Order: sequence, then structure tokens, then C-alpha cells
Amino acid sequence: MRLTPAEQIEQSYDLAMMALADYLTHERDATATIDALIRITASSHNVCFRVMTRPR
Repeated sequence: MRLTPAEQIEQSYDLAMMALADYLTHERDATATIDALIRITASSHNVCFRVMTRPR
């Protein structure tokens, strides 16, 4: 099932919050947290770019 751009952005937000929660509960170290956040940000940036460049 393909998510809408809004759902993809919401999913990215949820993943980012989970990564931060893992760091705060010591389940993930700072390096792994930053790596996860970079991957999530890159993914959500691609979604935003596709939405913004879509012809009207």
C-alpha cells in the first residue's frame, strides 16, 4: 500500500521521535541516533521535494 505524501511525512516524524526516544532510554547511542535522523530527514526531504515540484 502506497502512502500519501502527508502520510509519509507523518511516518518520518514518528520514526524520528522513536529514534530520539531510543537515545533517551539508552537503547541507542548518539552516533546511531544521528545516523537514523539523517536517513529519516533525507527520506522526508525527498517526499517534500516531489510534492513541491508536482505540476498543478
